[in-house]
Amino acid sequence: MLTKDIGRAVVGLSRLGKGTWLKNVVIPRLRKAGRSIVVIDIDDEYTQEGRERDGTPLGDITHRVEAPDFEDWLVENKDEVFLRQGLELAIVPVSRMKDGAEVAEQVKAVLPWLADRGDVDVVLEEMGRWSEHATELTKAMAMGWLKEGVRPWFIAQNFRSIDIQTRSQVSEIYSFQQVDRADLRFLTDLCGRGFALEVAKLEPHNFRARNRREPDPALLAELAGMQPAQTKEK
Repeated sequence: MLTKDIGRAVVGLSRLGKGTWLKNVVIPRLRKAGRSIVVIDIDDEYTQEGRERDGTPLGDITHRVEAPDFEDWLVENKDEVFLRQGLELAIVPVSRMKDGAEVAEQVKAVLPWLADRGDVDVVLEEMGRWSEHATELTKAMAMGWLKEGVRPWFIAQNFRSIDIQTRSQVSEIYSFQQVDRADLRFLTDLCGRGFALEVAKLEPHNFRARNRREPDPALLAELAGMQPAQTKEK
């Protein structure tokens, strides 16, 4: 399921296991399948050269570059690294003030290179902190870049952080615990009431998955129980 050519979203509150699951399960499975992987590594935690913090294990992505240096890095590494099958690269935006607009500008500068490359899984971390400044680009990724083999993974604490047109194109949703009423309403609308109830009761490091290409069973049952409209005889 993790290697289909579709768009995905992974949502859930902080410290409940999203990053650990991505590093320990998703990336190893993509690697085993021979996929190329690029992470927009907002908190610099996907390589062993990243920034260590208590309670946040570092990942093992092979290559790391800071976003402002990406084009210079590309000059030296385009053929030998960037275009090779099985690429593993963490691109780290740099902003001393953690400014969302500044981070978004750096992300917007590097993502078109991935579209040109094609055939790559792109993990976009912490979208709630920058994506409001890059909605046209994330929408383009969700709606058209799959044709180029660019498979987005939109990562956020909740669905409200992902632009409405972007999230409408997501085929698979992986949700860790959500407790905010508004977030659960979003999940209810997207995935059904039963799914939202399960998500609200989850323990840390557990998640529920939903394929939005398959109709919600509860909705099907509701539709099956509806009576056809009666037409009046003239």
